[in-house]
Amino acid sequence: MPNDFRLKSVYGVGRDWPVSYDELEPWYLAAERIMGVGGEETLAPRSAPWPMEKIKPPYLQQRVHDRLQPDFNLIGDSTARNTRPFDGRPACCGNNNCMPLCPIDAQYHGGIAADAAVKAGVRLITQAVVYKLEHDEKGNITAALFYDWDKTSYRVTAKTFILAANAIEIPRLLMLSASDKFKDGLANSSGTVGRNLMDHPSVSVTFMADEDLWPGRGPVSPCSISDFRDGDFRSEHGAFRIDVSNASAVAGAASALVKKGVYGKQLEAELRKRAARTISIKNCLEQLPDPNNRVTLSSKKDALGLPTPSLYWSVDDYVRNGSKKTVEAYNAIAAKLGGTNVAHSAEGKFGNRQHICGTLAMGVHAATSVTDAVGRAHDHENLYMVSTGVMPTVATCNSTLTAVALALRTADAIHKAA
Repeated sequence: MPNDFRLKSVYGVGRDWPVSYDELEPWYLAAERIMGVGGEETLAPRSAPWPMEKIKPPYLQQRVHDRLQPDFNLIGDSTARNTRPFDGRPACCGNNNCMPLCPIDAQYHGGIAADAAVKAGVRLITQAVVYKLEHDEKGNITAALFYDWDKTSYRVTAKTFILAANAIEIPRLLMLSASDKFKDGLANSSGTVGRNLMDHPSVSVTFMADEDLWPGRGPVSPCSISDFRDGDFRSEHGAFRIDVSNASAVAGAASALVKKGVYGKQLEAELRKRAARTISIKNCLEQLPDPNNRVTLSSKKDALGLPTPSLYWSVDDYVRNGSKKTVEAYNAIAAKLGGTNVAHSAEGKFGNRQHICGTLAMGVHAATSVTDAVGRAHDHENLYMVSTGVMPTVATCNSTLTAVALALRTADAIHKAA
């Protein structure tokens, strides 16, 4: 949303982006067209309609939406999930197995992008691990060195280099490429490579609703509550999005009952009830960039003899205060749905959502950021980074679409500079 790009200016916390929502919005639209994204109501302004029709809400979503009104507004998520044949892929058939991969490829994923690149003429080298970047006296990158799985080394030269791994592996490579000229690693004159590691800390709740809602029919993660994604409270605690799961509850309920020694007709009856009424909810909590949360090189070595990444990640009171507000919302939601057996995740314990950001933050000033506004390293004229790592803040939505939009913008900048 627009305020996600100016957190420091509006709320006095975190940091501002070197690009505004309005500047990035055309690239959001471009990403949506490529991936086939559909949705419904949105808190962010749009200059064009969704390129894909929205997924029909499953029964659980319909009932929860109606029962939470008017206190909470449950909306269908925007997703890269086909509702009609598109780009050679079928429409979603409701497998309820969207993660980690859709079994019929109705949902977009990175492999589709890789296949398209190969068809466009890109040479893809597999079983290759880049372990070092070389540079000349001016600091321009001259070559990438990689090992195959037998640890045979190869050297690739190019005019322009693009690091497109992720927010953990790119900092690792930059540190592995340290030299006499760049003793702390490449692109690291600011000392911020690997720092400000962010994810979405998460707390969860499960309970039994007072009616059959039948989770497990349709997409796994179809809807969310966005009422707490922005507001003046962000100066004091993290914003958050609440995700209502539609994942089948059968396996979890069956396991819990068997462990309790329930069997026979009682097992069947109780399983039917729990499978139909169990509600699972989790959130995406906003985390502020903290330089102490970081990726470094460890003393351990991988199979190729390269140092593995070491991670330090913690949460502060900004997150903890946001989690307290989340729990209040959870209790209100459970009450609206006649919830019983309400079970919150352990207090003070946070899960993660694998939405890793921040270790390569873009910015205006080379002294406080790794890349400029188009993802080019401040320290190396011909080195670019496309990754969730360039995002200066994590906000509350999944990071993939923003990363793709930023990558398309970077590709455009490289093309224009060629």
